[in-house]
Amino acid sequence: MDVQAAYDRLVESHPVTLDGVVPSKAERKKFSADDQRVLYERWLKAQMKLRKQHDTVMDSSQIRKMTRTQKWKGLLVTDVEGKGKGVVATRRFQVGEVICDYHGRAITAKEGKDIHMNTSEEETGYMFFYKDKTGRCMCMDAHAQYCECHPEMQTVGRHINHAGEGANLKTRLYTVDIDGEEKDVILFIASKNIEVNEELLFDYGVNKSSFGGEGENLAWLS
Repeated sequence: MDVQAAYDRLVESHPVTLDGVVPSKAERKKFSADDQRVLYERWLKAQMKLRKQHDTVMDSSQIRKMTRTQKWKGLLVTDVEGKGKGVVATRRFQVGEVICDYHGRAITAKEGKDIHMNTSEEETGYMFFYKDKTGRCMCMDAHAQYCECHPEMQTVGRHINHAGEGANLKTRLYTVDIDGEEKDVILFIASKNIEVNEELLFDYGVNKSSFGGEGENLAWLS
C-alpha cells in the first residue's frame, strides 16, 4: 500500500479535527509500519492547517465582514421533508468551525415578546431570545423574511432548524464593533464533524414552543 492510500485510510478511521489527538504509533502502524512517521507528520500538518483556517475565520474582522455580507460558504437553503425549509452543508465542516450567524435585529426581550404575541406562530419561530453579557434579556429578531440591512436576500441562519437530540451546532455570543458601536452576534459553531448533505441543526436548550421564554444563557467567545 502506498503512503497516500495508507494516509487516506488513517484519516477515514481517525479524522483530523481541531482538538483531536494524533493517532498513536501503534495505530499508525496498522496502516503502514514502514511509513508510520510520515503518516504522523501528514496528520499533524493537516491539523495545523485546519487550526490556521479556523483562527482566520474567528478573527473579529472576518466575523464582522461575514455578518455584514452574509456570504457564508458551504451552506444551502433547501426543502427538508416534514420541516419546510432547512439548511444543509455543501462541504465538510470540522468541529469548532464557525458556520454562520443567526442574523437579525437585536431588540429587548420586551419588544421581542410584543412582536411574538402579535405575529403568526410560523413567524415567531424566527425569534431567538437570549441574555447578553450584562445579563439583560434580549431578542435576535429574524421574523421578517428580509432584514433591513439585507432587503434583497434571505439570510441563511434563520432557516437552520431546531433539534434536541441530533443537533450538530451550538450557539455562541460574540460582539463586533460596527462604526464605533458594539453589537451582539449569535454564531453557530459546529459541535461535531459535519458531512456534505447533512442537515444543520441546533438545540435551543428549551422546548421550541417556549421561544418566548426568559432567554438562553449563551457562552461568550473571547
